Amino acid sequence: MSRNMLTSTARDTIVLVNQKNQLALAHPIIASGHHLGWVRIEMSRDSANENLAALTKAWLEFVLFAVLIVSAVALGLAYRLTRGLNQPDARCRRGGARTGEAALDVGREDEIGVLARHLDRMLDALSRQEEKIRNLAFYDTLTKLPNRRLLLDRLGQVRSASKRSGRYAA
Repeated sequence: MSRNMLTSTARDTIVLVNQKNQLALAHPIIASGHHLGWVRIEMSRDSANENLAALTKAWLEFVLFAVLIVSAVALGLAYRLTRGLNQPDARCRRGGARTGEAALDVGREDEIGVLARHLDRMLDALSRQEEKIRNLAFYDTLTKLPNRRLLLDRLGQVRSASKRSGRYAA
Protein backbone atom coordinates (compact mmCIF):
# COMPACT_ATOMS: atom_id res chain seq x y z
CA MET A 1 0.00 0.00 0.00
CA SER A 2 2.88 2.39 0.80
CA ARG A 3 4.45 1.87 -2.67
CA ASN A 4 1.10 2.54 -4.34
CA MET A 5 0.81 5.75 -2.37
CA LEU A 6 4.23 6.97 -3.52
CA THR A 7 3.13 6.89 -7.14
CA SER A 8 -0.31 8.35 -6.39
CA THR A 9 -1.03 12.03 -7.10
CA ALA A 10 -4.18 12.19 -4.97
CA ARG A 11 -4.59 15.38 -2.95
CA ASP A 12 -6.97 13.99 -0.30
CA THR A 13 -6.18 12.29 2.99
CA ILE A 14 -6.37 8.50 2.73
CA VAL A 15 -7.50 6.28 5.61
CA LEU A 16 -5.11 3.33 5.71
CA VAL A 17 -6.33 1.54 8.86
CA ASN A 18 -9.62 2.14 10.65
CA GLN A 19 -9.90 -0.44 13.40
CA LYS A 20 -11.42 -0.40 16.87
CA ASN A 21 -8.19 0.55 18.69
CA GLN A 22 -6.00 1.91 15.89
CA LEU A 23 -6.22 4.61 13.25
CA ALA A 24 -3.70 5.19 10.42
CA LEU A 25 -3.94 8.04 7.88
CA ALA A 26 -1.85 9.20 4.97
CA HIS A 27 -1.77 12.90 4.09
CA PRO A 28 -0.17 14.29 0.90
CA ILE A 29 2.71 16.79 1.05
CA ILE A 30 2.26 19.47 -1.59
CA ALA A 31 4.62 22.40 -2.15
CA SER A 32 4.20 25.00 -4.91
CA GLY A 33 1.53 22.85 -6.51
CA HIS A 34 3.86 19.81 -6.76
CA HIS A 35 3.14 16.55 -5.00
CA LEU A 36 6.28 15.71 -2.99
CA GLY A 37 5.15 12.67 -1.03
CA TRP A 38 3.06 11.47 1.88
CA VAL A 39 3.01 11.67 5.66
CA ARG A 40 1.78 8.61 7.46
CA ILE A 41 0.13 9.12 10.86
CA GLU A 42 -0.70 6.26 13.19
CA MET A 43 -2.31 6.59 16.60
CA SER A 44 -4.64 4.79 18.96
CA ARG A 45 -8.32 5.76 19.09
CA ASP A 46 -7.90 6.98 22.67
CA SER A 47 -5.11 9.41 21.77
CA ALA A 48 -7.07 10.60 18.72
CA ASN A 49 -10.10 11.27 20.91
CA GLU A 50 -7.92 13.07 23.47
CA ASN A 51 -6.45 15.24 20.69
CA LEU A 52 -9.95 16.04 19.41
CA ALA A 53 -11.12 16.94 22.93
CA ALA A 54 -8.11 19.21 23.46
CA LEU A 55 -8.66 20.87 20.09
CA THR A 56 -12.37 21.37 20.81
CA LYS A 57 -11.56 22.90 24.21
CA ALA A 58 -8.99 25.26 22.67
CA TRP A 59 -11.47 26.41 20.02
CA LEU A 60 -14.22 26.97 22.59
CA GLU A 61 -11.83 29.04 24.73
CA PHE A 62 -10.79 31.05 21.68
CA VAL A 63 -14.40 31.70 20.66
CA LEU A 64 -15.35 32.74 24.21
CA PHE A 65 -12.35 35.08 24.41
CA ALA A 66 -13.17 36.57 20.98
CA VAL A 67 -16.81 37.14 21.99
CA LEU A 68 -15.70 38.89 25.19
CA ILE A 69 -13.24 41.12 23.32
CA VAL A 70 -15.79 42.01 20.62
CA SER A 71 -18.42 42.75 23.29
CA ALA A 72 -16.03 45.03 25.20
CA VAL A 73 -15.10 46.91 22.02
CA ALA A 74 -18.77 47.24 21.04
CA LEU A 75 -19.72 48.60 24.47
CA GLY A 76 -16.83 51.07 24.35
CA LEU A 77 -17.82 52.30 20.90
CA ALA A 78 -21.48 52.56 21.87
CA TYR A 79 -20.55 54.63 24.91
CA ARG A 80 -18.30 56.96 22.91
CA LEU A 81 -20.91 57.44 20.19
CA THR A 82 -23.86 58.11 22.51
CA ARG A 83 -22.37 59.96 25.49
CA GLY A 84 -23.25 63.30 23.87
CA LEU A 85 -26.92 62.36 23.96
CA ASN A 86 -27.12 62.16 27.77
CA GLN A 87 -27.57 65.90 28.41
CA PRO A 88 -30.28 66.44 25.73
CA ASP A 89 -32.01 63.24 26.87
CA ALA A 90 -32.08 64.39 30.49
CA ARG A 91 -33.45 67.78 29.51
CA CYS A 92 -36.22 66.22 27.40
CA ARG A 93 -37.15 63.89 30.26
CA ARG A 94 -37.49 66.87 32.60
CA GLY A 95 -39.97 68.37 30.18
CA GLY A 96 -37.99 71.08 28.45
CA ALA A 97 -36.27 74.24 29.51
CA ARG A 98 -36.65 75.59 33.04
CA THR A 99 -36.35 79.24 33.94
CA GLY A 100 -32.70 80.15 34.32
CA GLU A 101 -31.49 76.78 33.03
CA ALA A 102 -28.33 76.91 30.93
CA ALA A 103 -28.51 76.04 27.26
CA LEU A 104 -27.51 72.60 26.07
CA ASP A 105 -23.82 72.46 25.30
CA VAL A 106 -22.37 69.16 24.26
CA GLY A 107 -19.33 70.79 22.66
CA ARG A 108 -19.55 68.71 19.53
CA GLU A 109 -19.67 69.70 15.90
CA ASP A 110 -21.07 66.42 14.59
CA GLU A 111 -24.70 65.40 14.17
CA ILE A 112 -25.23 65.00 17.91
CA GLY A 113 -24.06 68.57 18.54
CA VAL A 114 -26.34 69.90 15.80
CA LEU A 115 -29.23 67.89 17.23
CA ALA A 116 -28.58 69.26 20.73
CA ARG A 117 -28.51 72.85 19.53
CA HIS A 118 -31.74 72.46 17.55
CA LEU A 119 -33.38 70.69 20.48
CA ASP A 120 -32.32 73.54 22.76
CA ARG A 121 -33.87 76.12 20.43
CA MET A 122 -37.06 74.09 20.16
CA LEU A 123 -37.40 73.72 23.95
CA ASP A 124 -36.78 77.44 24.46
CA ALA A 125 -39.46 78.32 21.92
CA LEU A 126 -41.82 75.83 23.53
CA SER A 127 -41.31 77.33 27.00
CA ARG A 128 -41.88 80.86 25.62
CA GLN A 129 -45.13 79.72 23.99
CA GLU A 130 -46.26 78.04 27.20
CA GLU A 131 -45.64 81.26 29.10
CA LYS A 132 -47.65 83.21 26.51
CA ILE A 133 -50.53 80.74 26.78
CA ARG A 134 -50.44 80.95 30.60
CA ASN A 135 -50.51 84.78 30.45
CA LEU A 136 -53.41 84.75 27.98
CA ALA A 137 -55.34 82.34 30.21
CA PHE A 138 -54.84 84.09 33.58
CA TYR A 139 -54.29 87.79 32.80
CA ASP A 140 -56.23 90.41 30.90
CA THR A 141 -54.54 91.24 27.59
CA LEU A 142 -55.24 94.99 27.85
CA THR A 143 -54.59 95.76 31.52
CA LYS A 144 -52.35 92.80 32.40
CA LEU A 145 -54.36 92.37 35.61
CA PRO A 146 -55.35 88.91 36.92
CA ASN A 147 -58.67 87.64 35.59
CA ARG A 148 -61.49 85.48 36.96
CA ARG A 149 -59.84 82.23 35.80
CA LEU A 150 -56.71 82.99 37.89
CA LEU A 151 -58.94 83.84 40.88
CA LEU A 152 -60.78 80.53 40.54
CA ASP A 153 -57.50 78.63 40.11
CA ARG A 154 -55.97 80.20 43.25
CA LEU A 155 -59.21 79.68 45.16
CA GLY A 156 -59.12 75.97 44.25
CA GLN A 157 -55.51 75.74 45.46
CA VAL A 158 -56.40 77.40 48.78
CA ARG A 159 -59.40 75.06 49.25
CA SER A 160 -57.23 72.00 48.63
CA ALA A 161 -54.55 73.24 51.02
CA SER A 162 -57.09 74.01 53.78
CA LYS A 163 -58.74 70.61 53.31
CA ARG A 164 -55.36 68.86 53.67
CA SER A 165 -54.29 70.88 56.71
CA GLY A 166 -57.71 70.96 58.37
CA ARG A 167 -57.59 74.76 58.78
CA TYR A 168 -59.88 77.46 57.57
CA ALA A 169 -58.95 80.00 54.94
CA ALA A 170 -60.29 83.40 54.07
